[in-house]
This record gives sequence, C-alpha cells and structure tokens, in this order.
Amino acid sequence: MAGSASPVARLPTIHLPDLRAVFLVALLAFGLAGCGGRDPEPPTPHGTLLGIASEFQLLAPRDMYRDAPGTELTGQSISRATLVRLANYETLYAGRFEPEVAVLKGRAFELMLDLESARLAYLEAAKYETELREDCTQRAARLSELLEVGQLRPSGESTEDQAALLRRQAVSLRQKADEMSPTPQRALALAVAEQAQVLHAEYMASHRWMLASGDDRAVEAVELLVEVNRASWRSLEHALRLARLHRDIAEEEMRLQPPHTAGFDQTRVLSHIDEGLDLLSRISQADGRPERLIASREMDTMLALRELVIARSR
Repeated sequence: MAGSASPVARLPTIHLPDLRAVFLVALLAFGLAGCGGRDPEPPTPHGTLLGIASEFQLLAPRDMYRDAPGTELTGQSISRATLVRLANYETLYAGRFEPEVAVLKGRAFELMLDLESARLAYLEAAKYETELREDCTQRAARLSELLEVGQLRPSGESTEDQAALLRRQAVSLRQKADEMSPTPQRALALAVAEQAQVLHAEYMASHRWMLASGDDRAVEAVELLVEVNRASWRSLEHALRLARLHRDIAEEEMRLQPPHTAGFDQTRVLSHIDEGLDLLSRISQADGRPERLIASREMDTMLALRELVIARSR
C-alpha cells in the first residue's frame, strides 16, 4: 500500500468517559436507596449499587469501538469486575434493585460482546415498571437484530461457500451499525461488525491454499479490515496482522521455491517483505501504544529476512 492509501492512516481517538449512559442507573440506585420502604445499603463502595454503577461508568469506555476496554486499578477488565461485584451484591442482597442490577449486567455483557447475555439482561430489566423499561426494550430489540445475522447459513459446504457467508455476515453487521447510528448502541454494533470482519479475514488467511488466488484474496481481506476500521481502538492490531500475513506469504514462497532455485520469484517475495516493513515502520511510530514495541521488534526480523533473500538469490 503506497502513499495516502495506506490503511494505517491515523491512531484511534481516545475520549474521556461519558457519564450519561449509565448515570440514570446510578441516580435511580441512589434515589431508591433513600426510600423509607427499604433498608439502607452497606457503606462500602462495592457494597452499594451506586458505588458499583459509578465505578463502572467512570472506567468503562464511552465509545467501545473507538476506545480500549476499561480496566480497574488491579488491571482487571471493568466489565468482568462489575459482573463479579453484581453477583456478590445479589448474593448478599437478593431482590434489591433488580432492574438496575440487570441493566448494569447488560452494559457489562455488551463490553464483552456477549450479545445474548446482554439481551436477556435487558429483557429481565424490562419486566419491571421503571423509567428504564422502554430503553431496555429497545436495546434488547437491537441486540436481537445483530444476533439474527449470526443465524445466516452458507449456501453450500465448500470453502468458498463458508468464505462467502463470513463476508456476508460482516457486511450485514456493518449495515446494521449504520442503521443504528442515532442510538447509543451504534458503537457496540460497529465492534460486532469489526469482529465479524476479523473472522472473515482470518478464514481467508488460514485457507489460502484451498481458495483460488488465495494469497491475493487473503491480503485483500485483511487490507479491507484495516481500511474500514481505521477509527477502531484495534486498528494497529489489524495492521500488525497484515504485516505478518505479508511475512507469512514471503516465507512460504521461500520454502516452496528456495532463493537459490530457478523457480524463485524474488520480485514477489521482496514485494511482500517491503509491504510488511512499511506497515511495521508506521506502527512503530505510534506513541503510547503497546503495538509500537511489537512492531519495532518485528521490523528487525523482517529486515534480516530481506537481507537473507537477497544474499541467497544472488
């Protein structure tokens, strides 16, 4: 990829947490905690629903597609930590604030891309006559739409049929995400569509030998993954995958047609190596990202590989 067409165009934008999405839950928990008909909650931060909800909202990403998953001070995923705290809360205070607990579970499951568990949690919350009911019903319906795409089946049993199905699912989910643009779940839909595209790209890469023009189609699939998801917090992860695919193809060609043999295509091999080096060079300049160090180390390997190809093909 040359010039401005390179998929590694920019880093994902980091946003500050948006306190609006779950703040209603925290407010309801706070308000209900003061109602005369209920016993006061324990004072520890993770012993109150307000404390659990507030910490979740503070640390969870505002946009789960653009922002990396939040973690608490121990380094544990905030979604997993929240689910553990909610389970403990339910054990200690069974029947208390059930719709609010269910909503928080739904949000945590969404961050983990567990759509079915999130849908069931929202439906549970919607059983109660609260201010949360309408929103939970709508969220569950949108999740059902995303889940329906996963019910698509291949038209046949061949490798090409499976590849076509995965591609169709990725495209359909991206369309669903566009349809959800006015809703708070658009970021979730984009993340789900991105993961579907990852599955398609990985399938193409791992079945290159069984597909017509497999190498070119695999590179095209991963390039599309990188290009479409430039704004994702996973964008550099995808770019690293593309660089490694170029290296894999080059190394396979070297094994199948060694550089010292007449059938070796030096131009093709060096082209893949140089494409990979260009990507790794760009990634290695991404300040503050863990992929930077990985790319720097892998550049050394790619440069050594390039020297080896040239030396052995003389």
